[in-house]
Amino acid sequence: MADLGDIQEHMSVFAADGVYLGTVDHIEDAGGHWYVRLTDTTGRDFGDGMIDGDLIESVVGDTVHLNIATDNEPMTHLTH
Repeated sequence: MADLGDIQEHMSVFAADGVYLGTVDHIEDAGGHWYVRLTDTTGRDFGDGMIDGDLIESVVGDTVHLNIATDNEPMTHLTH
């Protein structure tokens, strides 16, 4: 997992297969576990728009990269 402290509002978020998922709204603590809340999810159905912090692979420049591709089963569990 990347250092979530490097993630800032308005960063673009991409899955491991390069698919754009949305823009960071903010980082959220949910009972000791961290999530990235998205805005501008381009119509994708991510429920509450939260990505588990454990899925963050890296932060490069103004881009957040996940360690999971959009066609993987766990993508259906991005929100909690």
